[in-house]
Amino acid sequence: MFITKKNSVAQVLIALLAVLCVIPAWSQEKPDLETISRIRYEGFRDSKVMDFATGLMDLIGERLTGSPNMKRANEWTRDQLTAMGLSNAHLESWARSAEAGQINTLMCA
Repeated sequence: MFITKKNSVAQVLIALLAVLCVIPAWSQEKPDLETISRIRYEGFRDSKVMDFATGLMDLIGERLTGSPNMKRANEWTRDQLTAMGLSNAHLESWARSAEAGQINTLMCA
């Protein structure tokens, strides 16, 4: 195989790319296994996700934006966050930012 200017430039670029891909691997910090272990323990042993899912899905049920059930869900969530110790759990008011006018859509299959 003959070494040409194109081949040598391509080989240099490939070598440079390989070096640049390896450098971030050297600079990454070691994972804190103790912290990861504590997070996993909390997730598997003390998780409240099923309690929250039951409260929102089974007790309150479906909700559309602006509906009474949406208001109940928001208040329930605020109360749960307050019970967990969050000091500034509150609801914020919202309003429609703009009324939608006529919208035309063309869909092609």
